[in-house]
Amino acid sequence: MWTYRAFRFPWTTTMFTLSADTLDFGKLPTRVTSDRSVTVRNRTSQTLTITCVQSTDPSFAVLTPVPFSIGPGGSWPVTVRVGTVTPQLLFGTLYIRTASDTSLVAQSAYMRARVVASLPAANRGLAGLLAAGLLGSGLWALRRRQAALAAALKRWSSGPDSPVPLPPGRRRGAPART
Repeated sequence: MWTYRAFRFPWTTTMFTLSADTLDFGKLPTRVTSDRSVTVRNRTSQTLTITCVQSTDPSFAVLTPVPFSIGPGGSWPVTVRVGTVTPQLLFGTLYIRTASDTSLVAQSAYMRARVVASLPAANRGLAGLLAAGLLGSGLWALRRRQAALAAALKRWSSGPDSPVPLPPGRRRGAPART
């Protein structure tokens, strides 16, 4: 008995490789840019010219100018920058390819970033960063900061130059009557 089995899998090249298949930019606030690099390695015995580096999402900008040539066994970094003014999840694919009269070979890397809302300048302290989720789950640090602010407010409002009005018959620094 004779059977035929077919296997299906994506074709990948060995002409050149990328140092990573994913560029994860992580979490970043709006109006802030972040750069990541992937290294292209030439695995042939001839000079390789990369003719195109392209992103599927315009929020990911390729900073490396093309074309560029990589010597035999050499490598070249490709830098990508992400930045946007609106909170959103960003996904894209980075395509790096070499093209000649007889061949077209490409490699791809997946890109992702999570852009969160920035805070106004007045809220950029520890409590503001915690509220935006940029420091993880730091509830303990937030409570500690709130306690320190409450203590400072208490000291300030009971001092001799305090603008806080006192009840009638009470002077600053005197214990309260019960």
